[in-house]
Amino acid sequence: ECKTAISSANKKRAKREREDARREARKVSREDGALRGRVEDAEHEARRWLGQHFLVDASVVTDAVEAARLGAGERVLEIGPGTGNLTNEMLKRGARVLAVEKDRNLAEKLREGLCVEYKDAFELVEGDFLKWDGLATAFERATPETPRAKVVANIPYNITTDVLKVLLPMGDTFEDMIFMFQEEVAQRLVRDDAGGGDYRAMSVRVHYYSKPYYIRPVLRDCFMPPPNVESCLIGFKPKEPHELLPLNGTDKQFFTFVQACFAQKRKMLRNNLKAVCDEATMDGAFALLDRGLKVRPQELTMEEYVKLFNFVRDRET
Repeated sequence: ECKTAISSANKKRAKREREDARREARKVSREDGALRGRVEDAEHEARRWLGQHFLVDASVVTDAVEAARLGAGERVLEIGPGTGNLTNEMLKRGARVLAVEKDRNLAEKLREGLCVEYKDAFELVEGDFLKWDGLATAFERATPETPRAKVVANIPYNITTDVLKVLLPMGDTFEDMIFMFQEEVAQRLVRDDAGGGDYRAMSVRVHYYSKPYYIRPVLRDCFMPPPNVESCLIGFKPKEPHELLPLNGTDKQFFTFVQACFAQKRKMLRNNLKAVCDEATMDGAFALLDRGLKVRPQELTMEEYVKLFNFVRDRET
């Protein structure tokens, strides 16, 4: 009798779990349907030259917003809001969103919809983010105690590098950045593995300015239309100015130096350094780093590049 009772209880529990799973599947289906409906209602043909792939998976939208840990009243920058699926979720959670949209048709749809529905919390800038000169002013902190803003965006993959070059140095303005990236690019930037074949000048830049972290993969069918590459959510925690390693020069000079070091990645670093310093300086630099003369550009860590740059600059002045 005891075994029969246990078996009956197990069957009932299994039935409840199946019902719960079906309810959850229906819920997810309804949420995904709402996102697809917003895209369809926009009556907009995606422009691939602008890298438009609209996010229509509710779980991905939720994960992106939750990764940013958005609280009510927090300021958020969104680049390329598109039809507004991600924007809407952030606004529903009480965030104050400023979005920059390049596509005139989509900007008009947003003005007619979310700008009206959330008139006090949503600001839309129509234009090219990379040419917009209002970023620093829009997110200026009133006092040092004012919380830093955040960035949450499904950006076109063809401008990811340019966007990072603009935003990563703004650690005094932004405290967290969540992006949709091409999987291959994200994996390359997150890894801090000097010596790997994918390690390059942009890797040094990313780790100098921030602490990158991987969030989750995103399948192609999570978008309308689906992209031709695999995607993922990736985060960057920008370092505040006092957290950055000191440089004997400007940031621009440092990254120009790093780029020169990677000019011919497959060759020895010494060959690339000939363009920026003399033999005696190189000998001193390699001795300081305790590196052999045959070291290649991808073998140095970000910290070693800072040491190398500072040493070369000291010898020049």
